[in-house]
Amino acid sequence: MIDWIRAKSLGYLYKAVRCFSKFFISRLADIKKNQQDLESVIDFGDTVLDLIPFKSTLFKFPIPNKNKVSIYDLEFPSPFIVSSFKMHSSSLEMWSSIGAGAVIVKTILPDVSLGNPRPRIQEVDSSGQPHLLNAMGLPGPGVASFISTIQSWDWLKKLNRPVGISIGGHSSMDYFESIKKIESCSFDFSYFYELNISCPNTPDGANLSKHVDQLDVLLKDLRQLTNRVISVKLSPAQTNMEIKRYGDLLSSYERMMVNVGNTRPTKRQDVGLSDLQFSRPVAGLSGPSLIERTREMVRELKSVDVPIIATGGISNLSDVYKLKTDGADLFGMATSLVFNPFIVVEFNKRF
Repeated sequence: MIDWIRAKSLGYLYKAVRCFSKFFISRLADIKKNQQDLESVIDFGDTVLDLIPFKSTLFKFPIPNKNKVSIYDLEFPSPFIVSSFKMHSSSLEMWSSIGAGAVIVKTILPDVSLGNPRPRIQEVDSSGQPHLLNAMGLPGPGVASFISTIQSWDWLKKLNRPVGISIGGHSSMDYFESIKKIESCSFDFSYFYELNISCPNTPDGANLSKHVDQLDVLLKDLRQLTNRVISVKLSPAQTNMEIKRYGDLLSSYERMMVNVGNTRPTKRQDVGLSDLQFSRPVAGLSGPSLIERTREMVRELKSVDVPIIATGGISNLSDVYKLKTDGADLFGMATSLVFNPFIVVEFNKRF
């Protein structure tokens, strides 16, 4: 009961800070005659989180033993995992402490990437519910800097749960070379790879989701390099026939998982944004309206002998129960955690 009250209180506080941040940034944008940019709100929130003392104690919640999920040699204390969209250490540590069974860090490219021009992420309304439209374009420090950064996170060594390392690329060779560099290092924590082959926000980020034969060649090469668990992230934009075909391919390799799905490609005008409010005409939509497509993809893969991560649209436990019945093993969340990460406490308690 005390943990439940604490989670509820922290949830209300989190949402209040988020509302204040949005209002403050909006007023500042008006003063400077700039377009409001949700990325500034996110950066402000990250700064606030960095300043909070005793985070490891304040945000720590128990996970019931009954929630444990074992996949190959990976032990997930909870089936609820954080999808790859952040590289901010305090945020990842907070979500882990709250009760996420794993965190998948933001997708890494081989070299430094600035991503797309801003504004590139906005909160929008779709079907009467809040969603995010994201065209970040995978900004990041490159794999060499990533290795150095993640090795400096002492909290990962105490985490006692898997970390997902999301890999992106413009070609098959990009994925291979990034993983080769990571494999040459030594990490003091359990981890698996996720191949993000379905990013809608870069020119080449979805190439491998259109060419199953190229993915086959890449997986053959990777299996010569590493025996670590590899997840492949598919897209809701792929047809059911393509989803099944990719699932069949993954089942022919050992120690594979499949993540369905990614964000849904959406035109900015379809969610009420102008070219001044958003830099790209098409971006990735995430939020509750994706849940039915996610369920459809999971059902398509139910007969395939590969563990399934269901990602896209999860906003309540009813969604989780339906996805579990459909055949999902793990449940990835991103947008729902942006709105209130403390729902994980309720999910773990009632699951």
